[in-house]
Amino acid sequence: MEITAPFVIAYLATGIALIGYDFAAPSTHKKDYVLKGKIGSALATWFLWPVTAFMDSYYATKKGKAGINLALGIILLFIILFFMSSLFFHYVGDPSVFAFLVCFVIAVLLSPFLAALALPAHDKL
Repeated sequence: MEITAPFVIAYLATGIALIGYDFAAPSTHKKDYVLKGKIGSALATWFLWPVTAFMDSYYATKKGKAGINLALGIILLFIILFFMSSLFFHYVGDPSVFAFLVCFVIAVLLSPFLAALALPAHDKL
């Protein structure tokens, strides 16, 4: 549980941050699942964000946009959330279900701010 809980929290919070990033895009850059309100695609993005992030980065790079910056920003976002979760569990000491939930809520609340810092602007993609 020493590394599993922070990894799971960072993984889920990164997915939530990327969905928030897609919702915050201007209307010209919004993805199809945001415009049409497809909950299944949003859940797929949440749980399979490495695949969708790779595809977004790949296609943005093919267009000559900041795809590499997007990929590096997503990796940085995951590392920040993982480090934050690891520190939380290090200072809490005994990892329990309550500590897991508290850390998850903190990570989810901080993830939009961290995404705004780590990810490139939408007009560069």
